[in-house]
Amino acid sequence: MISITINLFIIAFVNFQLCTCSTDNENAAMKEMTFSVPISMLQDEREFDGKKLKKLLKPLGKLYNTSSDEGIPINSTEATLSVEKMMVELNRLIQKEYSFLYKQYQKLKTVLQAEKCDSTTNVYAVTLQNTDCESKLIIEGSPATNCSDVEHHHPLSCSILSKVASADEKIIGAYCSVGLEKSFPKKKSICKLSRYPGEEKFKTFVPEEVSSWFHDAIVYVPTGNRPLSNSMHSNNYRGRQGIVGLGMLPHLGAVQMNVVTIFRKNGKTTEVLSLINANGSIEIPKVFVKNPIQKPFGDEIDHILREAFGTMKLSSSDIEDKLQKLYNATISTKVKHRATPYDTDDAYVITEVAGVFDENKEHIGSINTFPSDGKLQIGWKEADKSALRLKRFAKPPKGFFQHIFSELQLLF
Repeated sequence: MISITINLFIIAFVNFQLCTCSTDNENAAMKEMTFSVPISMLQDEREFDGKKLKKLLKPLGKLYNTSSDEGIPINSTEATLSVEKMMVELNRLIQKEYSFLYKQYQKLKTVLQAEKCDSTTNVYAVTLQNTDCESKLIIEGSPATNCSDVEHHHPLSCSILSKVASADEKIIGAYCSVGLEKSFPKKKSICKLSRYPGEEKFKTFVPEEVSSWFHDAIVYVPTGNRPLSNSMHSNNYRGRQGIVGLGMLPHLGAVQMNVVTIFRKNGKTTEVLSLINANGSIEIPKVFVKNPIQKPFGDEIDHILREAFGTMKLSSSDIEDKLQKLYNATISTKVKHRATPYDTDDAYVITEVAGVFDENKEHIGSINTFPSDGKLQIGWKEADKSALRLKRFAKPPKGFFQHIFSELQLLF
């Protein structure tokens, strides 16, 4: 049973609660989740497609830092033996929430994919077969060797993330659903899809098309550390991400990440603000922002700017005036996207592009060199063709025909 209550929270969000209730009379369970869904209500609000932004940023540092490492395939025999050893544990997880629907023991039918992600982590995509044995008896220690196959109207498929220690293999993440095998990737590495860029390194693989909270998950075991029960935050309205808690994000709930696109005119040359990296290439900064109005480029860059203006022997009031001019000139563009690689069940990224073009060196353009702030070091680089394509985000909104021309420029 699902019930929803909707109320207007602020102009940019709608809050609602999702209450999922088990229909198992013997073990009734209820879980409430609160979501805050961003909506666009401003007619003149600038928006840009996330896929297009990824394409634009590809030569300038990826939009999201993710691992491209694929797994090593595990042969069918070895994979089958490994998964069969975990079947009692998987049945225990099925019984935890859905004993009323899956009373019979589920045995392994087919291993569709199996990969070794690192020395201690494996991931599997499998289909299950219903049997005539009572699941409770097998879990309590009875052998499953004499179980016969029985048809079930709702056969299960699962993704399994496991941790290997010596000869033992333990489930650390799982997602099971009816018909899940239709969503398993045919040509993509499931290890790559199970990687997470934070310290946890891995998440349970949940295909995007079945990740909605409204989709019945017979088993859902995410990785990560769940937040304290008394912590107040909005769950990720985008659905199950396979990992709970903070992940690599600075706080729970909605987290704003700004793509910093700052340009200046230096003589006849257009320069772009870039991260200073080892290979000397242009890399557009991406920062998590606590206060997008007062500090649209984040706390670290704000601190760097204050120090840089301080070296120019400006008074405190002049520094504040320069910063205010910069922030007032900042143009914000919302990025339309679904889940990001950084998302968890409890924290999720809202992406915007924060753009400025200081053509006359009125504020940030007057700084020639920037002090470093810990690991963050920024500086000016001559804008190449790829960087100049981002200049669109640093200028005021265009008319209709200018907008069409700008879109056509992205093709070249």
